[in-house]
Amino acid sequence: MLSEISFKDFVKEENLACFDNKKNVAIGLLGITNGIGKKQLQKLMFLSSIEKNIVLPFKFEKHIYGPYSEELEKAVNILESEKLVEFSKEIIYNVQQDTRKLTEKGKESLENPEVQKFIKVIKEIISNYGENGNFPSAKSLENTCYTEFYLTKDENDEWRNSIKSKIKDALSLLEDRVQIIKKKNELEEKQDLILMAFDYIKNLLNEILEKNIDQVIKGVLIKKSEEYIDKWGEIILLDEEKKTKEKFNKILLEEKKLFKFINNWAISNNVYDSVFEFEYKE
Repeated sequence: MLSEISFKDFVKEENLACFDNKKNVAIGLLGITNGIGKKQLQKLMFLSSIEKNIVLPFKFEKHIYGPYSEELEKAVNILESEKLVEFSKEIIYNVQQDTRKLTEKGKESLENPEVQKFIKVIKEIISNYGENGNFPSAKSLENTCYTEFYLTKDENDEWRNSIKSKIKDALSLLEDRVQIIKKKNELEEKQDLILMAFDYIKNLLNEILEKNIDQVIKGVLIKKSEEYIDKWGEIILLDEEKKTKEKFNKILLEEKKLFKFINNWAISNNVYDSVFEFEYKE
């Protein structure tokens, strides 16, 4: 089925969902809670971007409790100064926490189209990480971030070696994909583009291996690269089995968006340059 896709369709750019307004995004998350702790706010915002491959106006780095964005904290503080958000001390899971919630004035912003769009995203994330239908706790979100994105409280040789092992395993699997695609001469010019994308992932993983990069940034790029390589395994399998085009096209679309997200994350965090200078013109 790869050979049946037109070159024009194959290189067609798929746009990622993008949210530019920091206040609107923060209001969207706060608007569906009756009060949320700092850690919950930070972790849910992080997970919404990574799990849904969306672009948010916040950069995240490793902090005491995992992924943290100073920009997000500043945005919430600005909302407080504008009387749109209020802070209070509340008992959450038997622990006193600083909670943030929208004021009545802040709730007036919930009808904003961008706010509504983000609410749809974050509701799905909350349902994925909630416990027995409850709102996800700060501790469970922290554990998810540490486990899923290969973070550690203290960097040590054991952790560094595990990261190196993950990258080497990913590179080995990627090379298997490379050899399969190289044999598919019927793909013609699409073959070169696929191999260029594979080469980008290979160079990116090697860059991560060699550079001293923030844990969160490193963890996201490794996890998403692994997903990308695995998804190509699905594509190759479906291509060989001649499965339905609908399922094949769906996975190919997911793969294109995933690759774009990896590229965006690498560029925005100054890890690696953009991928192609090539662009299809009508």
